[in-house]
Amino acid sequence: MSQIPISNLTLNSLQPQGLYEGTILNFGWVNYFIGKNGSGKSQCMQRLHAKIQEYSTQNTNQDYLGKFLPTNRTHSISGNRTMLADKMEQWETSNPTADAFFQFLNESEFTKAMVQSRLNQFFEKSIRISPRGSNIVMDIFEKWKIAEKTGNQDVDEETKELNLSNESDGMKEMLILLTYIYHPRVKVLGVDEAELHLHPQMINFVLDAVEEAAQSEQKQFFIVTHSPIAIRLIPQATWKYFFFDKKNNNIIDFDKFSQPDYSDLIPQLNPFKKEVFYCDRVILVEGEQDYQIFQNISKKIGYSETDAGRYAFFPCWGGYEFERLYNFFKSLNKEVFIVADSNIESLTKANYSDEFKSILADQNITTKVSVEDLVVLCKKCHERFRADSLEGDKC
Repeated sequence: MSQIPISNLTLNSLQPQGLYEGTILNFGWVNYFIGKNGSGKSQCMQRLHAKIQEYSTQNTNQDYLGKFLPTNRTHSISGNRTMLADKMEQWETSNPTADAFFQFLNESEFTKAMVQSRLNQFFEKSIRISPRGSNIVMDIFEKWKIAEKTGNQDVDEETKELNLSNESDGMKEMLILLTYIYHPRVKVLGVDEAELHLHPQMINFVLDAVEEAAQSEQKQFFIVTHSPIAIRLIPQATWKYFFFDKKNNNIIDFDKFSQPDYSDLIPQLNPFKKEVFYCDRVILVEGEQDYQIFQNISKKIGYSETDAGRYAFFPCWGGYEFERLYNFFKSLNKEVFIVADSNIESLTKANYSDEFKSILADQNITTKVSVEDLVVLCKKCHERFRADSLEGDKC
């Protein structure tokens, strides 16, 4: 594997004064920046933007480039861009992101072919990218099947021409992201809010392209996101997750999904990425039913912190997973609590370490509650419980 283009970044002079001062971030091929609003992610990306520009200028032949896509990248993208110069390299408009997008899309036949192919695959549309005279035009031909009113047979397919300026922001966003992901000269790509304008299926589609480019083309990505859907958990040490914890003035560098103890947890973590990455405290419960019961009871009695992300319940799918999940969440610097039967160790026949046994025994850290007692106290709730339809007045 080749050398990572941008291997590290030292943070200095962030605001407020002293925030993450001197912190060194060591990067992999795919790097996620995760944290609350105001936690310093954007400031970090500004510093990183300077490193990306430095990487581009070091390659004087422009064989390899780094690009940074800000959040306003789709605002001025339309169907036609008038060229103000004869050569593509001299082409300039009022929007640098738009300039680079159309320039990169049209200078590489490989990029055009890949973007067209992937969009055809996702949208089931026929995409053709072509310059026309002094304009650069994106034609989108969409096939509509029209059913006969008097029969079950389909009539001939109608072809409808759509201009890019009439397409959705999501379509424009896909075009921009795929163009930079697949362009052979772009070796480093930073994206602020990768989920911008995208449907969850589109997000997964883009992440497939990121994963493919990182592994087969050895391209480096920096992704800032507020969306659990935009976070892909990959059991490789070169996929890194940086958690910005402004409260404790700390950035947690997590790259342990390649380790067996953590890679095995990925199937359990995937459905609960909101709880994993976007809450301050985690309350571990034994299973899915306990998770739903506690979730709804906490709302019924007026604890709204679960909606605000201050704490979250997490089902462990059996008490034997308590220790591994406890250690995982503690490695993310979260407060972790356990709600379980008081005899959970003997019930599950779990082989807990002595250290974890002492944690379970410590009443200051662990809350030990019998779920059977909870069911007696909330019998109606338990009997009428439905995971997707429980209403507050049923408790």
